[in-house]
Order: sequence, then C-alpha cells, then structure tokens
Amino acid sequence: VLGPYVFTLTVAGTALAPPSTAEIVAGDVHAASTVKTVSSAQLPVGQTVSITLQTFDGAGNQRTQPILEPSAQFSVIVTGDSTAISSVSYVSNGVYRATVTTQKSGTVTTKILFKGTEVPGLAETTVFVAGMVSTGHTFSTGLERTGQQAGQAWPFTVNYRDRFNNPTLCAEATDSGCAGTSPASVVASSISVNISPSAPA
Repeated sequence: VLGPYVFTLTVAGTALAPPSTAEIVAGDVHAASTVKTVSSAQLPVGQTVSITLQTFDGAGNQRTQPILEPSAQFSVIVTGDSTAISSVSYVSNGVYRATVTTQKSGTVTTKILFKGTEVPGLAETTVFVAGMVSTGHTFSTGLERTGQQAGQAWPFTVNYRDRFNNPTLCAEATDSGCAGTSPASVVASSISVNISPSAPA
C-alpha cells in the first residue's frame, strides 16, 4: 500500500532510536496497465480528439508523478491521414494526454507508444466528418456553354465543399458532425441538374 510509514526499532519493548519515516511510492510505469479515456469517436474536421492516459505501475498502483526519464515518454503515431497534427503532454497525477486534429475528412487511427513500442489495446480510431457547406469553396461545372438550344436539357454539376475544401452535403452542424448526414453519405457531394431554357417570346 502506498503512503508514508513510520518505523520504530525496539528491543524488549524499548525503542533504540527515534522513529524513522519512509514514503512508499508507485513503481515504474507498466505500459500495459495504462487506462485510456477518449473524448469522442467522431467529430467535425478542425476539432481535436483527446486521448487521456492514466499510468499505473506493475502492481496496479496509480502513479502520481511524471515520468522522469526523457527516453521513457509516451508518443503517438497517426495513420490514415498524413496531414493530421498530434501531440502528447503531461497533465498531472500520472496522467498524460494525446491530442489529434485534422482538416481532412476521413478516418484516422492513433497508436500510443511507450519507449518507442506500441502499447497493445490503446490504439484509437476517430472519424473526422466534413463540416457545413461553405459558399466560398463550393463550385459548379458545366455552366460554361454557348449555342445552347431552347428546350434542350442543359446539365451542370454543383460540387459542395466545407471550409477546409472537403466534399460535403452538410447543412447543419452538430458536436459530432452533421445532423442527418452519415460519414458514408458525405462523399456524395455533388448534384447534377438539368435546365431547359425556353425560346424567347
């Protein structure tokens, strides 16, 4: 059990010296015992997912101090998006926090490493969903045409993009993405329209 202890050496009930005090602290980090807490499994692009790591020693004691050895720090590897930004920082009481953010929609996997080796069971998959339609990034194709005959269908396509230029059909944003739009359907981000100009009267 962790905590302060007082030791008194006695012979036949008589103390031989003043009591001594010792503090029992947690041992070295046992990476496989680390407990992970994730802020969200799905969120809009541009926001940050936090992965909190509580460290323990090999006996199951919760650590309350940061790791002192520079080579023994936690680190992360992010796969699925080469533009994702990640970092690991010490919070307090033996807790570390890894963060990942990206401006690209899709799925990323964050792997937690300790002393350069991946810790089993700590990998986390996050879905970053495209944001709301941005008029500044949405564009159309097929409108540039001459010699269009009246009454003949004129097809053109509207390509919807969010503020980070991701394909999207999102019209209403929520904390986890888009209202009524699943990540799989966001890729259908263009609409083709036919118009038939009438002959002048």
